[in-house]
Amino acid sequence: MPRLIAESGRIIGQDFPVMQNMLLGRKRTCDVVVDDVKSSREHTRIFREGGAYYVQDLNSSNGTYLNEVRIDKSPLVFGDKVRIGETVLAFVGDPEQSLEGQSVGGFQIIEKLGHRDIGIVYRARQIALDRVVALKVLDADLSQDAQFVNRFIEEARAAGTLRHPNIIHVFDVGKANDQYYICMEYVSGKTLKDTLAEETLDLADKLRISRECASALAFAHERGIVHKDVTPINIILTEEKVAKIADMGIAKLTDAPITSRDINSLYYISPEEALAKPIGPQADIYSLGLCIYEMLTGELPFKSDNARDIIKEHITTAVPSPRELAPEVPETLAAICLRMTAVSNSARYPSMKEVVEDLEKTRISAPKPRARRPVRVARGQPAAPVGSKPVFVDDGRPAHAEPRRRVRIKKSSLTSGALGFALFAVFLIILFFISSFVTKLMLGQFSNRPTPMQEEEKNR
Repeated sequence: MPRLIAESGRIIGQDFPVMQNMLLGRKRTCDVVVDDVKSSREHTRIFREGGAYYVQDLNSSNGTYLNEVRIDKSPLVFGDKVRIGETVLAFVGDPEQSLEGQSVGGFQIIEKLGHRDIGIVYRARQIALDRVVALKVLDADLSQDAQFVNRFIEEARAAGTLRHPNIIHVFDVGKANDQYYICMEYVSGKTLKDTLAEETLDLADKLRISRECASALAFAHERGIVHKDVTPINIILTEEKVAKIADMGIAKLTDAPITSRDINSLYYISPEEALAKPIGPQADIYSLGLCIYEMLTGELPFKSDNARDIIKEHITTAVPSPRELAPEVPETLAAICLRMTAVSNSARYPSMKEVVEDLEKTRISAPKPRARRPVRVARGQPAAPVGSKPVFVDDGRPAHAEPRRRVRIKKSSLTSGALGFALFAVFLIILFFISSFVTKLMLGQFSNRPTPMQEEEKNR
């Protein structure tokens, strides 16, 4: 039996078993008396319907909040926090319901991974094949509903026919000890929702993840399977950041009214679903478009904290361009996102296959390095030390010189020969002038000296 544990407020620490129908409020006859100044006499109720638990506000003055979002009515899953004024109550499962350490059919349960709308997901070891798998065990209450069980098995078998690298594979569906289960591929990683909250993805990764998700959904649509609940929670990223779509075909097996949907999934519903119309592949296109928008901008286009207002925004408000929040997003990618999220499904892509084609044509170019201005030192200005102080460019503005590089100039053999010949010619000319000068000098000296005959006549 689920329980409510008070985590804050005047009743902190108290533990209440969740009954089929229970009232919470300030009135002393309520099942859970909430002693809070912002609590109405009969503030909210928690009840069971169709095998699931719901929380519903009873037109209280200050509202009922589920995970800090104001709600009218919403399903509850384990771990949810219901807030009334300053009082917070956690909705948790009964520890006795956990199967950790037990065996279900041919599976050894290792640990609990989380609770989804229709059951608890465990990491388990398939004994016969000695492999780790994810095992979704249907809630005991839903297992008693024969019509739901038949639909569950039918959808799981259909999902099991899908073999695509970006879809979590369904291996088997079965029953053991009056418990129905689905055996699926185990993926070690995080949801896209958690990844966006904890990490920063670059633009190339965002485009690749968008392509992978669109490719997986196009593959399913061509085989007649619509996901119906595409959200970042149902997109798992492996440790290598490869996208895997989870719960394909089995995400929405209950027929709960739109106002009873989990508040977190309401942010991604299509306008036609918000109008309670039949939904098909076009709804997946819209929902994936919102996931891509959130990846590109880090935000959701609709931010109301009230279920009714969120539904209204999907019907009446156009999604703004992602470039308004993230100018670095290429125009082509922003246009794809806007077409996917058009309010009218006739304005959206006709098929997910065409979304894939456009995403594959989109290219993310690396930022181009800025061209540097040629640097000239102005006359009369001393050159600055390389790579440190500013020098002056031709427009008078300071700029920093690039480090000076030693450039080795290779001369052609023709240039080297011409230069050698010229130097040799100059050398000969100089040598000619020097020899002429020396010759003249010597001739002059010898011309003033008497010959031997003149010397002999002089002595006579």
